[in-house]
Amino acid sequence: EYYNLDGCVIALDLIKDAGLFVEIEIETDDEQTALEKIDALAQKLGLDDSMIETLPYRDVVINNRK
Repeated sequence: EYYNLDGCVIALDLIKDAGLFVEIEIETDDEQTALEKIDALAQKLGLDDSMIETLPYRDVVINNRK
């Protein structure tokens, strides 16, 4: 599912054997502005840095199956 909010695209990905993931994206050439907007929207959605997953979905699934 995709949503548009505050100039960002939010993707909700439900991955079997991994869970629900939220991706926030913005298209801009200004990296600093993009990071600020993404951070502000993440906070608005109640997300924090402890929830960040850096592994690819494939690796999360493999780790969850162990």
